Amino acid sequence: MEFESIHLGPSILKTKISDTMLLDLRTHVDDLMNGPHSDYSSALAGKNKHQYVLEYDVVDRTGLGESILRSGYEYLSRFNVQQQLRIVSAWVNICQFSDYNPVHEHDGMFSGILYLECPRSNQDTSNQQVPLTDGHTQFIFGQELKFANNVLTIYPEPGTLILFPSWLMHVAYPSRSSLNRITVSFNLGN
Repeated sequence: MEFESIHLGPSILKTKISDTMLLDLRTHVDDLMNGPHSDYSSALAGKNKHQYVLEYDVVDRTGLGESILRSGYEYLSRFNVQQQLRIVSAWVNICQFSDYNPVHEHDGMFSGILYLECPRSNQDTSNQQVPLTDGHTQFIFGQELKFANNVLTIYPEPGTLILFPSWLMHVAYPSRSSLNRITVSFNLGN
């Protein structure tokens, strides 16, 4: 007998950006933290002290815009959908000790997270239960049922970009590290 698993539910696209782009974005975030910036905290779900608008000229200059759009079009192509996409918004989250993002969803068609800097992941490669304490991101789909995988945990790694449907519920757990968890989040629409 042969078996095949058929999965039901939303797809999440995962890719990596270049080291050069990662360095350029980190330099810009350092400038944001040390200079004038546009505070975006009041418009976001996150319980972070530092959330800043990421200006489109930075998104464009660093090549991040091209990478985001390429990821969006790749996602669409996997479902044989042809549609125009544009970046609707982008922002930087700087999560310090105990900052977090509660369960929430976004506007638009797709949303994404780019991990720029992360505390060392405590992912256990032997598949042991791991406490969700170092800024891990969890995606939640549907209700908890037997024989269903309705929760996916992403262990942050610098340079990793995650793209998902904007309606997909997700949470970023509080970090218990003294190191910052820095991400760029964004929304794509048409």
